[in-house]
Amino acid sequence: MTVHGMDGANQPGLALVLELIHEQARHVPCRGCGQALQDSAIEIRGIEIDRIVVELVCGSCGATSTVAATPSTEPGTAVVR
Repeated sequence: MTVHGMDGANQPGLALVLELIHEQARHVPCRGCGQALQDSAIEIRGIEIDRIVVELVCGSCGATSTVAATPSTEPGTAVVR
């Protein structure tokens, strides 16, 4: 996983969230080429108190997908869309 973007990417909690997003994305097919996004790069687009917006860049074709992670109502969980 390659992370590009904001300076806050070095914070341990943020690194964990990005790793979770990447782990979920590795099994999703790219919309551009159909290959799994396992070799994708993550570019941080926005960080708010209750939401992180990232862009996944396919390592095979360069197509991008934007996803947002928000806390779930249950402690210790998040929703990725």
